[in-house]
Amino acid sequence: MREYRKRYFSIPENAERQRAAAREWARKHFTERQNYNLTHQDEKKAYMHQYHLKQRIMVLQHYGGNPSKCACCGEPRIEFLTVDHIENNGAIHRREIGNTIVEWLIRNDYPEGYKVLCWNCNCSKGMYGQCPHNKGETH
Repeated sequence: MREYRKRYFSIPENAERQRAAAREWARKHFTERQNYNLTHQDEKKAYMHQYHLKQRIMVLQHYGGNPSKCACCGEPRIEFLTVDHIENNGAIHRREIGNTIVEWLIRNDYPEGYKVLCWNCNCSKGMYGQCPHNKGETH
């Protein structure tokens, strides 16, 4: 069979016919896929939102307990919670991995060195070295 294919495709018009058939298949296949994606955009968006929310909740529960809460002020609403780098190396770490900290933590089996803080406590820690809830102490 290989010998036949070599001889068949060594003829330029046969090789071109094969390439044209491959292009036509790809055009049809990708057009169908694009049409599906366009007609199901809302469903796909809702599914991905739920998927990422579940991943985020898993990470917050791992590092912040169940139910998750801020390690500093005790804020329990997940909308306000963030993952904090204990060593204050978040900017360096994000440059290395991109902005997908939740996925990275899951893929790397929840490594040590992280905790859950609310947005306010995390920003205060990053900007001023401490949170106003813990004057005189550093996290």
